[in-house]
Amino acid sequence: MNAKRIPAWMAAGKLALEKVWKQWLGICTASTLLFLSLILLVFRRSEAVLFWLKLISFIVTAALGVIGVTADFKDENKKLTRLGKLNLAGLVLAAIIGIIAQKLEYDLGAKASAAAKEKDDLLLGRVGILLEDNKRILGAADQNLRVEVDTNRTAQNTLEGIKRSLEKLDDSIVVHYAAEIPLEDFPNRGAGKNLGERIQELAPDGKYSDEHTDISPRRARSGDIVYVANFDRKSTLMPQNQFLSLELSNVAFEVEFYKTKPQFAGDCFKRPAPDARYVWYELPTASVSPTFHIGETHLETPTLSYITGTNFILQSSLFGTEFRLNLNSGRILSLLDFSQTYLRVAPPMGEKIKVVQFSVAFGHHRPFSVPIKQFVEDKCGGFTYRLPKFTDEDVAETELPGQWILESYNENTGYTFRKDGVTYLTRCDGVNYESGKGTEPIKRQFECSAILAHLHKPVAFLHLGVSDKNGKIVPDSTSALYYDDDGRQYRFFVIEAK
Repeated sequence: MNAKRIPAWMAAGKLALEKVWKQWLGICTASTLLFLSLILLVFRRSEAVLFWLKLISFIVTAALGVIGVTADFKDENKKLTRLGKLNLAGLVLAAIIGIIAQKLEYDLGAKASAAAKEKDDLLLGRVGILLEDNKRILGAADQNLRVEVDTNRTAQNTLEGIKRSLEKLDDSIVVHYAAEIPLEDFPNRGAGKNLGERIQELAPDGKYSDEHTDISPRRARSGDIVYVANFDRKSTLMPQNQFLSLELSNVAFEVEFYKTKPQFAGDCFKRPAPDARYVWYELPTASVSPTFHIGETHLETPTLSYITGTNFILQSSLFGTEFRLNLNSGRILSLLDFSQTYLRVAPPMGEKIKVVQFSVAFGHHRPFSVPIKQFVEDKCGGFTYRLPKFTDEDVAETELPGQWILESYNENTGYTFRKDGVTYLTRCDGVNYESGKGTEPIKRQFECSAILAHLHKPVAFLHLGVSDKNGKIVPDSTSALYYDDDGRQYRFFVIEAK
């Protein structure tokens, strides 16, 4: 089969074109591309330009490499011709442009990374400044909060101080109690037997009564008949034993208050000192009208009771007896300071009692009743109970039945008292400086101002009655009131009651 013949002119033209391409066109094209690459390299250095430079460098290198492989650039002496040298120079130039483009791309990346890092550092710096500002603001807010807390605490302390000043501590408390005094312990041994014998002598038929003694029979649970004797210190039943007689004639304990729990681990003579101590105030107790009546018997405080066959005497003041402030450490200055204090019933050293009933009233506030089972006995013979935290109801003023309250004073009109819901307008008309020598008249109401120490507080009057010309008190009358202050007796006449 005959091959298709190509015309001679076409073959000659093709050969000429191949020669031109191989020897000149490829090199010229490559040179043109390299020249453009150099221009872009010099005038534009963006990431896009560098990308195209690397791409052109790759294409040129590939093209020159193909030309170098397919064309013969050596003469008959095996040396590079001028076109071979140009082709080689083009390869080197393309390689250099590629390397430079890669280096520039790296530099741009590093510069961009440095710029980004600088930007991040700036941002972090601004964030740090913002955090410092926030920290400073929070610190200022915390400081303001602390100042506000301190201010609130100061205000609270101020309010507490004001409240304490409004609830000033009275110099007396009123105690209602009942306590058993043993008769078989030394030095009272045998007193019960002697007291039983004395009761049988006074009441051979089972009954006896005078102004200070009352004896009556009672059937015990066993069915036996026993004798119940109620008497006071002026009774003929008072024991001959001087120790027991002294103990029965006086309230058998003091009342102490501690801000912290007292410890009695060592010598009782070195027991901790209380923050406040109250002792029995005998004068008003002995001078007021009798508070306990059994028929014709009028018993003074403390009231004494004994049941034959028992080994104790019950001492009591169920209607209340006054205790006066004897010691104050300065830590208890108001009613609120008694809140959660430790109350201690303290008998004299070496004496024993058993408290069976106890309540205490601070001034004209309601009394606090102590649960007897919660009394804790210590090794020194005392009984301790922690008072509860006071509420508003606890510190509310309460008037006890029969309690006189000094309401107001006026130089012209006199002194106004209140008792059991009745207001009494009185005038002070005299002062008895020495008992039994009569009452000296006064010219001004201010001369009786000693009683103003009890303004808005209870007043313990020594006598209720009128006096004759010799100063003798006529009982069962309320037209005159007598107030004692360090031995001086001030007389107040009731002008009007409403």
